[in-house]
Amino acid sequence: MSAPTATCGTSSSDPYLKNDKPYWTNPCPGVPTLSAEKHSSEESLSQTQKDFIHSLYKTAERAKNEAEKFKDEYVNHTFKTTFSDIHNIHKNRIIQNLTRDEEIPKELNKNVSVEHLKKIELQEESLKLYKYMQRLAIAFEQLIEDQRACNSKFTDKFENFTTDIRLILCDFRDIIDDEKMKSIKDETRDILEEKIRHEPQLSHRHVRDWLIFRDYINAVQYITQIMNYFVQK
Repeated sequence: MSAPTATCGTSSSDPYLKNDKPYWTNPCPGVPTLSAEKHSSEESLSQTQKDFIHSLYKTAERAKNEAEKFKDEYVNHTFKTTFSDIHNIHKNRIIQNLTRDEEIPKELNKNVSVEHLKKIELQEESLKLYKYMQRLAIAFEQLIEDQRACNSKFTDKFENFTTDIRLILCDFRDIIDDEKMKSIKDETRDILEEKIRHEPQLSHRHVRDWLIFRDYINAVQYITQIMNYFVQK
């Protein structure tokens, strides 16, 4: 595998105003949150909550399909090799503070186990994934800055994925009970450490951005599978 050869400037590590209100803290601007009714059991989901779950399933499925279609082109152009090669090389690498195996208990392009699906409690899982998608939103800010710094032809594509992240977060807000939603402490940009943002080598930034994109694909695959499980219940 040849190293990436593109030339571009170093992306800004602090492109955003510190006093702004990032979209992942308010993913549904101007729209009242219609949180689902509280339930004593997962067996008694209301029609309203089922509608919210189906909406999230369709949003995540569309995002998943778009990301899966794009991944080969992105990898081939960026690394001059195949998706399977780059995935196998970096399969066990993670970005500190961004991803945790216990939150997405599946590998890329693998199915969630039936045993795991049966153990999921909708509210707790939704809260966990809401926080996870917030962290991915933070990572995508840096990824997009890298694309802009390189005048990448993929900048618009990644900005579209950011829109999908916002829509997924908004759908989760509809599913999560109001009282549980109030308990959420929003993720902040400092989860992505400065040493990761300030990576000076282009080839290392490419790998970092691939890990972010890989974890996004795996997340939307996971969300699609678990929401489909609840849709079918």
